[in-house]
Amino acid sequence: MNRRNSLIPLLLLLLVFTVFLVRRWNEPQRKEAFDREPPTLRFAARAQCQMACRLVSKEEIEEIMKKGLINFNRSNRRRSPCPSFALQGRTASGKSLMVLFAQCKDETTVIAC
Repeated sequence: MNRRNSLIPLLLLLLVFTVFLVRRWNEPQRKEAFDREPPTLRFAARAQCQMACRLVSKEEIEEIMKKGLINFNRSNRRRSPCPSFALQGRTASGKSLMVLFAQCKDETTVIAC
């Protein structure tokens, strides 16, 4: 009788854990806040100047845009009308970059790098 009493809570715990795992696996994927393939990519004058000084190419900026990690501490998603996102990462050539993008509906602007 004692063994049966200890088996019931164990089965209940296993059932709760199984339900938790099933719900976790079936969660929809979160939509990313930053569109990595915008229709238009512009470069602000400040960004072009910084790119020239630091010898950063447009291809490297696009690489960070596609593969970089979003730094939400340096991003301003509530900025109006275009939220800004700071993306950082390492390029194929080994440069470590942080690029600031302003993303509107129709275009994305590189503000600084």
